[in-house]
Amino acid sequence: MSGISRQFSGDEVLLTLVGVSVSEFAKGTMVSIELEEDDTVVTQGHAGSILVADNPNNVATATFTTMQGSADNDALSAAIAAGASGPFLFQDLNGNTLVSAVGAKNKKRPAAKAVTEGEGIEWTFWVLGIQEWTIGSNLPAV
Repeated sequence: MSGISRQFSGDEVLLTLVGVSVSEFAKGTMVSIELEEDDTVVTQGHAGSILVADNPNNVATATFTTMQGSADNDALSAAIAAGASGPFLFQDLNGNTLVSAVGAKNKKRPAAKAVTEGEGIEWTFWVLGIQEWTIGSNLPAV
């Protein structure tokens, strides 16, 4: 048998923000972090001249989904109620992806709901003062 065998483990995904280490992610897209603006801005004048400007773009939005019955929800709710902010770290130990920032702050509280199926709870936070943004392979060869 030839080829590369790859394996993913959700236990190898680290997310720490506002003093809370999140570990009980729902199935599907566990964590998504998206920059708020483009890295460069291009402007073209009427005569055809082009200006390209770098944008420092150090603000992002992090969205993640926890299991409905997770103690992570209680910890995140308490941190938000206390007005917590603090460093942000996302690291996928399955590969090379790493995002770190000086701070994180709640952007939007999740919807309050009671359901009979095990739906996830979606959280949204600002990621502020990005220090490292490395998107790498998240499924290394084993």
